[in-house]
Formats: sequence, structure tokens, C-alpha cells
Amino acid sequence: MIRWTCRSRRSLMCGITVWRQPVDSKPLRILFLTPYFRPYLGGIERAIEQLSFQMQQSASIDAVGVLTTKYSFPRCPQPTWDDKETTPEGISIYRLSGFPRRPLPFYSVPLVWFSPWRLKKYLDEFKPDVIHFVGDGWFWGHFWAWFWYRGRARFVFTPSYHTLPLSRWWLKPINAFLCGISDRVVALTELEAEGVHRAYLTSKNKLGVIGWGASIGEKCGQKPGQLDDEMDTGPVTVLCVGRLGSHKGQRWLLNVYRMARGQFEWPVRIVLVGRDEGATAGIENFITQNQL
Repeated sequence: MIRWTCRSRRSLMCGITVWRQPVDSKPLRILFLTPYFRPYLGGIERAIEQLSFQMQQSASIDAVGVLTTKYSFPRCPQPTWDDKETTPEGISIYRLSGFPRRPLPFYSVPLVWFSPWRLKKYLDEFKPDVIHFVGDGWFWGHFWAWFWYRGRARFVFTPSYHTLPLSRWWLKPINAFLCGISDRVVALTELEAEGVHRAYLTSKNKLGVIGWGASIGEKCGQKPGQLDDEMDTGPVTVLCVGRLGSHKGQRWLLNVYRMARGQFEWPVRIVLVGRDEGATAGIENFITQNQL
């Protein structure tokens, strides 16, 4: 059985690193599973795309594909999208249609029926060596991919972990099952890894952390020492892009900013960009109350 190790930490400009297979193995065919993808591009979709671009540069990767749906976020049916396409960069995209077309409006992923047999057809066509579940919402696709290709592919699971409200506790056994069947569970932070371990009883030997974010030393096209010189002159702007919601962490970021302001050597400002998801008023009140 292949043991996955983090042999290479070649970083993308978005800070993602790649799990690499031992170099004496055949080139891998990597298939991502995600409910939304091109032409819709949110944060997770952009991360998958950038990770795919880097993988394609490696001699240990034979092909990269994405198995997704004919929906854009949130649950918007897109019946005119092609069943299959290959992007100019060489990423193979396979799309599943849902029935009924319009899902119930109470979950972020369309709760509709997707054909398990069409999913298997796409798997057989792409022939993945590794199947990577990105996010924990599309459990229908995750289950059937595992059902058809268990024993034929390795499975990696990156849950979009945050504490589940009581109304979503029904997801716990599903996510625990996905963690159990996966060969590797990859969290985005050490804090998330601890949460996944506690909530889903995931073995720490199976857990890994690959952070998504900006590294100050990895600014694209930066000459050695140039970034340090720029930082010495200030001011510094921190750009935070994402929907303004209670689980996105903007309030946490602002609180850290509030506590750390007295230690800054240069003027620092935070810019939040994103659609309101119920947290804008609270964020604005926090800024006003703390005179940020």
C-alpha cells in the first residue's frame, strides 16, 4: 500500500503545497471532487485550479481532472453547461446533472439525485489513481466515488471544517465515515486538524496540515530582500477576501488586529471584501465600538 508523505513543499502563490508520491511510482492521475467548479470560481474552486496548475508542472503527475455538477453557488442550476470539457490549461472537467433540477433552498450544496452510473462512467473514463474530496458538503458524490473506486484509487479528504450548529449535526456521522474511508485527511490549519480529530474521531496518524494562505516570503516575482525593503517603508494593507459570515473568521481577524495594534511598527489597515452573509452589521458595530 502506498504511504503518502509530504516529500515536496513546492508552494503555489496561494500557499498550497502538494502531497507527493514516492518518485519510483508511475505518474499519477488526480481527480478532484467538488460540487462547484468552472465557470463558477469561488475561493475553493480557485485553490483547486491553482493546485492543478502546479501539479501539471510535475513529472510525477500524468493528468488532473475535476468531477463536479451543473450548478453554480449557491445551488443555481446551469443546464446549458457541457457534460465534459477540457480547459486550455489541460484540466479535464466532468459535470453531473441533478434531478430535480431545482434543489431545496436550505443547504449550500444541491440536495438532488445525481446518477451513480454516470459518475462511474466518468471515473472509468478518467481512470484516477488519487481521488481528492474537497469540502465536506457533496457527500453523495463522495460516497459513490468511494463505492465504485475503493481498492482502485487512493482517497484524500479536505473537509471545510468549522463547528457544526445543532441543525447540521446530521453531517457528523457522514464526515466521520468519509474520514474513516480516506487514506489521508488534510486540514487547512493545526486548529482545524484538532477539530477534525475531536469531532470525527480521525486518527492523528492519518491527519495532515497543508495551509491555504499567503506567505510573506513567497510573493510572486520578488527578488531576494526586495520584499523586506518594501515592508520597511510601510504602510501595510491586509486584504481579506471571502463572504462576510459568522464562520469565515473576520471577527476573529479583527480582534487579533485590535489586540496587536500597539505592537505594529508601521501603519496597518485591513480591507474586507465579500458578499454579506449575515455578519456585516456585527462587523461594522465591532469596528465602531473599538475605534478601528
